[in-house]
Amino acid sequence: MTAKELLGVAMVQLDRTQVLSRRRRLYLVAGQASALLAACAFDLGALLHAFELTRAAALYGQVAEHGPHHFRMVGTAPGAAVGAAAGAAG
Repeated sequence: MTAKELLGVAMVQLDRTQVLSRRRRLYLVAGQASALLAACAFDLGALLHAFELTRAAALYGQVAEHGPHHFRMVGTAPGAAVGAAAGAAG
């Protein structure tokens, strides 16, 4: 299964469940898949997609209340772009 497929499955499952512990795990899976896709997009030079996926990964981590996952993206190049954009907007 590819990261894109995994992200899609996680999103479908999020729509189907109301169990909080499962939703939290699914948000973590979605965040990890988004982070992986962001790194790949950045490596391939698709900076706009890398930025969007990095932002999505950070938001999934925030929704799941998983700080380390959220901050893991900060050290990556796409993560640095998200941090810079957040600082400029704030």
